[in-house]
Amino acid sequence: MRKIAILIVTLLVSSFSVDIANSQTELAPLPPNYRAQIVQVISKRYDLTQIRDAGITPPVKKCGLFLCNHWMFCVATVADFKFGDRLFGGGLTYSVISVWFNNGQAEVLGSTMVNGRGSATNKRLNVGGCGGKVTSPFPEIVRGKPLS
Repeated sequence: MRKIAILIVTLLVSSFSVDIANSQTELAPLPPNYRAQIVQVISKRYDLTQIRDAGITPPVKKCGLFLCNHWMFCVATVADFKFGDRLFGGGLTYSVISVWFNNGQAEVLGSTMVNGRGSATNKRLNVGGCGGKVTSPFPEIVRGKPLS
C-alpha cells in the first residue's frame, strides 16, 4: 500500500512539473548592455588588472526545479598572480566565473578553478552550469580595459 501511495505522489508531482514547464513564458530578452554588466559585476569581486585573457560562452538557460527563467554565461579567465614580489603568468589554471541575469541585472553565481593550458577562448566549459558551451573572445574584461 505504501509503495502505491509513493507511486501516485510521484506521478502527480511529475505531471505538475510538466504542466509548469509547458506553460512557462519565454525568457526575457538580454539587456543590450549585457557584456558591460558582466564586466561590472565581475570587477566588483575580482581584480581585473590581473586578467590577461578571457572568453565568454553564449547564453545558456539557467533552470531551477520547474522553470528555466534566467540567462546565464560562463566567463573563463587566465590571470597573472603574485607570489611574494614575483609576478607569474597564468595559463595552467583557469577561473570559470558563472554569471546570471536576474530581472535584467547581472549577478555572479560563483567561480570554479579548472586546469588547462593555452587561451581562455575556444574552450569547451563543462563546469559551472556552462553546458559544454565553447567560449569566444571577451576582450572587454582583459586587464580591466574599459569598454570602447
